[in-house]
Amino acid sequence: MRFSMWLKSGWLFIVGLILSVQLVVARNDNVETTEASYLQQIFILKQLAPEIKKIGVLCQIKNYKDLETKLGRLQKQAQLEFVLYNIKNMPDVAKHAKNATISKNVDALWVFADEILLDPKTQSYLVKYSLQSKIVLLSAEPEIIKKGGTVCIRKGTSKPVIFLNQKAVDLLTLSIPPGLPETAEVIIF
Repeated sequence: MRFSMWLKSGWLFIVGLILSVQLVVARNDNVETTEASYLQQIFILKQLAPEIKKIGVLCQIKNYKDLETKLGRLQKQAQLEFVLYNIKNMPDVAKHAKNATISKNVDALWVFADEILLDPKTQSYLVKYSLQSKIVLLSAEPEIIKKGGTVCIRKGTSKPVIFLNQKAVDLLTLSIPPGLPETAEVIIF
C-alpha cells in the first residue's frame, strides 16, 4: 500500500518537475550531455508522439544489467508495451528490426548505445528502415539523429536536451507540443 502511494506521488513529482520550465529551440549541437534515464526518454517521447503504444528495444542485453526488470517497471509506469531484442551480431539488426515492425507491429524502435548499434553501417540501415517504415527511431546517441534518426533525449547540465531530425519529424508529422517540458533544450538537425 505504501509503495503504491509512493510510486504515484513519486511519478507525479517527476512529471511536475519536468513540466515546469521553458522550451528553447536551438540548432547548435555543442552541448555537454549524458544519457537520460529510461523514464525521461520515454516520458518525452510520449509527449512528441502520444500515439505510441508499443516499442521495439534493440540492444546487446549483456551490456545492460537488469534491463528486463527495468523495462517491466517502465512498462507499468508509462503504460506502454516493450518488445526486447538481443542484438548479438550485425545480421540480427535487420532481422529484429523487421520482426519488430512486421510481426510485432511496434510504433517505434529504441536503439541503445552498443558497439554493434553504433556502427555507421548499422545506423544507416536503421535510419533508412525506420523512415521507410514510418516509425520513430529513438536513440541514446545524437549522432544517429544527424543521419536521419528521429529523436535522442539526453541530460544536459541543467535541463534535458532533445535532439530531433527535421526530415524525420516532418515525415512522421510530429510536432513539439506546447506542453513539452519548458526546461528542455531542443536541438534540430
